[in-house]
Amino acid sequence: MNEQEHMDYLRGEQRHCGGFHHALIEAWFKADGGNKRRIEEAFPHDYRIPIGKPPRNGKQIFEDLGWTSEKG
Repeated sequence: MNEQEHMDYLRGEQRHCGGFHHALIEAWFKADGGNKRRIEEAFPHDYRIPIGKPPRNGKQIFEDLGWTSEKG
Protein backbone atom coordinates (compact mmCIF):
# COMPACT_ATOMS: atom_id res chain seq x y z
CA MET A 1 0.00 0.00 0.00
CA ASN A 2 1.55 3.28 -1.08
CA GLU A 3 1.01 6.60 0.67
CA GLN A 4 -1.93 7.69 -1.53
CA GLU A 5 -3.71 4.34 -1.09
CA HIS A 6 -3.19 4.62 2.65
CA MET A 7 -4.69 8.11 2.72
CA ASP A 8 -7.65 6.99 0.58
CA TYR A 9 -8.20 4.03 2.91
CA LEU A 10 -8.23 6.29 5.97
CA ARG A 11 -10.64 8.77 4.35
CA GLY A 12 -12.94 5.86 3.52
CA GLU A 13 -12.75 4.59 7.09
CA GLN A 14 -13.47 8.07 8.39
CA ARG A 15 -16.87 8.13 6.64
CA HIS A 16 -18.35 5.31 8.72
CA CYS A 17 -16.33 5.09 11.93
CA GLY A 18 -17.09 6.28 15.44
CA GLY A 19 -16.16 9.62 16.97
CA PHE A 20 -12.84 8.62 18.53
CA HIS A 21 -11.68 6.82 15.40
CA HIS A 22 -12.73 9.82 13.28
CA ALA A 23 -10.78 12.23 15.51
CA LEU A 24 -7.75 9.94 15.47
CA ILE A 25 -7.72 9.83 11.67
CA GLU A 26 -8.10 13.60 11.54
CA ALA A 27 -5.17 13.95 13.95
CA TRP A 28 -3.11 11.66 11.68
CA PHE A 29 -3.85 13.88 8.67
CA LYS A 30 -2.85 17.02 10.58
CA ALA A 31 0.30 15.54 12.16
CA ASP A 32 3.81 16.08 10.87
CA GLY A 33 5.96 13.13 9.81
CA GLY A 34 7.28 12.16 13.24
CA ASN A 35 3.90 12.35 14.90
CA LYS A 36 2.22 10.42 12.06
CA ARG A 37 4.71 7.63 12.68
CA ARG A 38 3.91 7.66 16.41
CA ILE A 39 0.18 7.39 15.72
CA GLU A 40 0.78 4.53 13.27
CA GLU A 41 2.93 2.70 15.82
CA ALA A 42 0.31 3.17 18.56
CA PHE A 43 -2.51 1.97 16.28
CA PRO A 44 -1.01 -0.57 13.84
CA HIS A 45 -3.03 -1.95 10.93
CA ASP A 46 -3.91 -5.18 12.76
CA TYR A 47 -5.28 -3.26 15.78
CA ARG A 48 -9.00 -2.73 16.39
CA ILE A 49 -8.62 0.88 15.21
CA PRO A 50 -6.25 0.48 12.23
CA ILE A 51 -4.33 3.63 11.38
CA GLY A 52 -0.94 2.24 10.34
CA LYS A 53 -0.25 0.66 6.97
CA PRO A 54 -0.49 -3.12 6.65
CA PRO A 55 2.92 -4.79 6.78
CA ARG A 56 4.49 -5.52 3.41
CA ASN A 57 5.77 -9.00 2.76
CA GLY A 58 8.53 -9.86 0.34
CA LYS A 59 6.12 -10.72 -2.46
CA GLN A 60 4.38 -7.33 -2.19
CA ILE A 61 7.71 -5.52 -2.30
CA PHE A 62 8.69 -7.33 -5.51
CA GLU A 63 5.27 -6.65 -7.06
CA ASP A 64 5.52 -2.96 -6.14
CA LEU A 65 8.85 -2.86 -7.94
CA GLY A 66 7.31 -4.50 -11.01
CA TRP A 67 9.24 -7.76 -10.66
CA THR A 68 7.45 -11.02 -11.33
CA SER A 69 9.47 -13.31 -9.07
CA GLU A 70 11.88 -13.04 -6.20
CA LYS A 71 14.60 -14.73 -8.29
CA GLY A 72 14.19 -12.43 -11.28
